[in-house]
Amino acid sequence: MAPDDVQLWLGHSSFSTTANIYAHIDVDSKMEAANMIASKINLGELPEKKKSPKRKIA
Repeated sequence: MAPDDVQLWLGHSSFSTTANIYAHIDVDSKMEAANMIASKINLGELPEKKKSPKRKIA
């Protein structure tokens, strides 16, 4: 789904409104919201968030 599709779906007048509201939300909150939406539209749960491998700083 493209960002402008999300904007239209949420009814925001511009994409900047959508971005300003949702861009600052942490990943766990985004996953929780996505799972709730998915369960309401019968898609089941989304996969668990994978942990990023730790990178060594040279």
